[in-house]
Amino acid sequence: MEQEQIGNQAKIRNFVILAHIDHGKSTLADRFLELTGTVDKRKMCSQYLDMMDLEREKGITIKMKPVRMRFKDYVLNLIDTPGHVDFNYEVSRSLAVVEGAILLVDATKGIQAQTIGNLELAKKQNLVIIPVVNKIDLSNARIGKTCEELAQLLNINKAEIIKISAKYGKNIEQVLDAVIKKISPPRTILGKARALIFDSQYDVYKGVIAYVRVFDGKIKKGEKIYLIQGDAEGEAKEVGIFKPELIETQELQFGEIGYIATGIKEPGKVRVGDTIIKSKISPPHQNLVWGQKSKIMNMKRLKTISSKLKRKVILKERNWKKKKQGYLPACIALILLTMKKYQFGWEIMW
Repeated sequence: MEQEQIGNQAKIRNFVILAHIDHGKSTLADRFLELTGTVDKRKMCSQYLDMMDLEREKGITIKMKPVRMRFKDYVLNLIDTPGHVDFNYEVSRSLAVVEGAILLVDATKGIQAQTIGNLELAKKQNLVIIPVVNKIDLSNARIGKTCEELAQLLNINKAEIIKISAKYGKNIEQVLDAVIKKISPPRTILGKARALIFDSQYDVYKGVIAYVRVFDGKIKKGEKIYLIQGDAEGEAKEVGIFKPELIETQELQFGEIGYIATGIKEPGKVRVGDTIIKSKISPPHQNLVWGQKSKIMNMKRLKTISSKLKRKVILKERNWKKKKQGYLPACIALILLTMKKYQFGWEIMW
């Protein structure tokens, strides 16, 4: 069991890497893992975070991958996201749980469609953008032009753009320094524990394992938990962090990204975008809404709305029954008259 405790949440930075497909995002993630010593050199391989066989075969990222790193006494929670437009939902989910993003652009190809698409998603979440130009080691790299295009797109000075070679590890440390300097640490709003689910996986013994970002309070192993949207109760059978393998800890504090083994055996009850708290809601309660990091949800008002809708449904059903009672005799009479007219089955009826 991991005994690592942060204590000072001001030392946490949560961020993602955004890029168009084949712009070197997975290679940059590999260099981060090497530089921070997160993965042992003997275990290290190309595209380390792409753990699916299909991802390695095709050379693309399909599933987001969270990982915790340590760099200069800071805890860096990285979420590696897919670059292909078909997996855009994976990107939008990861953006809801971080404060910043590295926008990576290939110097040989320049700004492409998914670069802009991902940037717009990040802007909607008000994330800090760190511009980085990759593959400067290639002979056909258009470094000046790419930096100029990126500076115009972000409305910044070209000097703010970091130029790197992820393949050879050039200027990688500058990127992590920028993450520490520019991205703000997590902030808490309430004292009570709240965690947002951004992904999940199923385990036969532990039930649904929810990938979460804790926005307030802390959740300890063995505590009772409640999922607001799923209306399901469970127990934090295990809590932990990503290294990138699942590493168990004693608790998850606000600002941390980790996982909770809920013990719930019905996957439909643990939904992406749901909020985990410690006990059932007593209105009003602050719920973490998907796409928005905090929004007050007055549960009393929601109950009033739902009861009104229920009354409308009941009234519609009653009206339909009344109409049906009137329609049925008329339909029978019409059938009988038709049968009498054409003398069809009359002897059977009588």
